[in-house]
Amino acid sequence: MKIKLISMISLIFVAAFTIILPTDAHLAQASPVYNANDTVHAGYARKSFRVRYPEFSASRINLPVGTEESSNWAGYAVTRSDSLKYTSVDGSWVVPVASGSSSSLGSQWIGLGGISSGDLLQMGTIEQFQGNREVATLFWEQLPANAQDIMTVPVGSRIYAKIYQGRNNTWYLQFQVIEPNGKKATKNISVNSAKLNSTYAQGIGTSAEWISEDPSNGSGNLYPLANTGVVQYANTTANNKAINSKGNKVEPLAVVNALNRLLITPSSLSSNGTNFSTTNIGNRYVSLRAHGIHHFRGGRHKIGR
Repeated sequence: MKIKLISMISLIFVAAFTIILPTDAHLAQASPVYNANDTVHAGYARKSFRVRYPEFSASRINLPVGTEESSNWAGYAVTRSDSLKYTSVDGSWVVPVASGSSSSLGSQWIGLGGISSGDLLQMGTIEQFQGNREVATLFWEQLPANAQDIMTVPVGSRIYAKIYQGRNNTWYLQFQVIEPNGKKATKNISVNSAKLNSTYAQGIGTSAEWISEDPSNGSGNLYPLANTGVVQYANTTANNKAINSKGNKVEPLAVVNALNRLLITPSSLSSNGTNFSTTNIGNRYVSLRAHGIHHFRGGRHKIGR
């Protein structure tokens, strides 16, 4: 994965900025209808800006130091320079109230792998508009296999997700759902990575992620992005330790489209390293040209089918 570091900036709406409403340019990349078996949750990130994030407001957008640019991932990833592998990842969030056009999507998930390896094991929610109605679905995916839908859940449900390694190359994915009315549901899935290939566990052990995503289809084209507002992530741990634990290389990620405009931004981590949020900027597309950032050219990590 190609990584490129760009200078520190702070984004402030001033006269030099151009605030541009959404056009069909982003929508033209998308397939019209979501199908779980055709959806790829894949990411490409390259370092693009080092900035601070004390606040988010209508007049100022500051990002965490070391934020990297991705075509469809926002949130946090961790990697290591030593030989330690990630064998578990946890996180929770509330299924957001979204807005958007028919067939627009958003997604929130946790995962292992996918940064320096094409192997990625992940689980989360997809928020889709069917007509004027938001439908949220639990999914899991073992790339390069297709995404698998599990069940629909009410908007506003609290999702607790965990992936961990058990015995004999078996990995477990656990969902707990607490609906707004207090009703609880659990789902448990087991995956034997040896059935895919003998190196899969090594691949997914190279990174851990907590991501808000603009999903893409099997051809690598982005779906229309639903506005999921602010999504709060909590209980974010890898190997049962906080994101900013010693030994982790912490990589904040922001979604930037092909026109160099921010779409989804991460907040700073909480002091204990187990909480952060992502903010979907929605219609307030922000031109980055005033800061001299090079035009974003392709580079989305495509998973072959």
